[in-house]
Amino acid sequence: MMISRSEKFIYFSLTLILLPYLLFGGSYRYITTENGLKNNAVYVITQDSKGLMWFGTIIGLYNYDGNTIKNIPPDSELGVGTLIYSITEDSQSRLWIGTNTGLSILDLKTEKYLPFDYCTPENTHIKSAVRNVMIDSRGTAWISTMGQGIFLFDLKKGTLSQITTPDIPDNMIKHTMEGRKGNIWITTINGFLIKYNPGIKEFTVFKDDKIHKGWIGYEDMEANIWMGTAGGLFLFNKKTGHFSQKVMPLKPDGILEIKSIVEPEPGELLLATDEGLIHYNIHSGKIIIEKGESLHQPGLNDNYLHALYLDRENGLWVGTYFGGINYLSPTSSNFGLLDNIDKRLNVKVVSVFAKDSTDNLWIGTDDAGILYVNRKTGKIISFNPEKSNIKVPTYQNIHALLVDGDNLYIGMYMGGLDIYNTKTGKLKNFHQSNSVNSFSSNIYALYKDMYGIIWIGTQGGLNTYDPRIGKFHYCNELGNIDVSNIKEDTGGNLWVSTLGNGIFRLNRKTGKWKNYYPVTSDNIRITRITYICFDESRNLWIGTEENGLCRFDYKKESFTNYPLKDAPSQVVYCIIPDKNYLWISTTNGIIQFDRSSGKIKCFNMG
Repeated sequence: MMISRSEKFIYFSLTLILLPYLLFGGSYRYITTENGLKNNAVYVITQDSKGLMWFGTIIGLYNYDGNTIKNIPPDSELGVGTLIYSITEDSQSRLWIGTNTGLSILDLKTEKYLPFDYCTPENTHIKSAVRNVMIDSRGTAWISTMGQGIFLFDLKKGTLSQITTPDIPDNMIKHTMEGRKGNIWITTINGFLIKYNPGIKEFTVFKDDKIHKGWIGYEDMEANIWMGTAGGLFLFNKKTGHFSQKVMPLKPDGILEIKSIVEPEPGELLLATDEGLIHYNIHSGKIIIEKGESLHQPGLNDNYLHALYLDRENGLWVGTYFGGINYLSPTSSNFGLLDNIDKRLNVKVVSVFAKDSTDNLWIGTDDAGILYVNRKTGKIISFNPEKSNIKVPTYQNIHALLVDGDNLYIGMYMGGLDIYNTKTGKLKNFHQSNSVNSFSSNIYALYKDMYGIIWIGTQGGLNTYDPRIGKFHYCNELGNIDVSNIKEDTGGNLWVSTLGNGIFRLNRKTGKWKNYYPVTSDNIRITRITYICFDESRNLWIGTEENGLCRFDYKKESFTNYPLKDAPSQVVYCIIPDKNYLWISTTNGIIQFDRSSGKIKCFNMG
């Protein structure tokens, strides 16, 4: 697949600028009736063993693969309910779904519902709403119902039984969970917390007069037992059997319904409430309330929260009543858009970056000239010849930048080469021509070597510029090549990557060029090289247009291919070394590549 130059720089812009989002670690994305759901009331969220997300709403079941929302319609013949309370996967790739009409089973392989027509030895069927299904470590499904108490289903034997003991004073069961020591903790609608010890088959009931309505039980990473209620959050003392209230309603005698609890970091609890998302630190007792009406949008879009779920990457999914699903990526705080700071910039395509001696940035764009960013103050200056009196650069389509002291070299598409003195404000422009004292075509790469010579890579060949005498030179030895990047190694050898002609290396001792064409590794022939860089160990890394990464072995003069297995894209456009990592921009997000292990981590809009 060929990628146009304009497409290339759209993807370069994915590496824009790392800026902190100041609210609660990032900005939310939303899945609502506007992009796939039929109703915004989401009661439960889970992720299956294949990574697919599942959402239970008040009118049906949905799955989400990161791009597409899919509705799984209920099977009316099997009596499948539409109001989904609970979703749990078993070891046989089946979802156990608690609904308003009972229990349903969905085969993940076929996405078809299976009949659940089991009954107890007493001929009792599950006819009540099922609020929760928990499969314990012994292979037993604990089925919590509203009216029939608890049913147990042995997944190995395929048998159903019902707990009919007077030790459980409430048959309105909201939630069950298995603790770290194997005990089962049961929460009931009337505020009871019940512990079941499977070793001695004994139930113990706990109740506090302050707890009138129970919603959920939770065990944190320190094995503390918590109870989310209609009156806030309570900590249960396992030694004394007493409860202590840690999070109270926001108003005296008010209601604070806590319907879901997760722990993204040790000691940090997130609580889904009808007053927004509450952050509670179990050690300091600090409480932060995240409201849907926050001025720091994009934040939560609703305050009535039902479900919280942490996926495998520690991404936070929030099920709301009026706002659908709110998703917060674990890496969203790492990336921010410069355009969010100043909407007046009106930049669509960022093409290239250059850092000056003060650590500030010059940013070249395809459609708006150049931006200068003071990273200490956040001030942005726009140099757009189409929309300002500052006629720098000569043309707004920028594809290469090079900072050399006070001089900024600007390579343009159809605009030639600008040399802008940032101190005096003086500008020199050089147009391309067929003259030997000019450059050959549209400029896409600029590099200053150790001898002070400026190398200019164009669509029509390689050129040099000597700033001491103001002369250009065309490298006839390489001919009409499309240059993508230029670098120099510690030995002074110059490396030039091309789109279609492999890589060229200039041996400074002999003055001779060597062409690696095609670049070969493991029977893979690579001709289109998008980027080259040296890591901190001076290894040469090569970005390709269709085959991921390659590394050059100086001793063997051979290449090793790294196909970026499982990455969403093999098209590499920029590589930045960072200690033991390489940061790689692609056509589908950014990749962090571990040079030691070869493992990758992907960051994209999903």
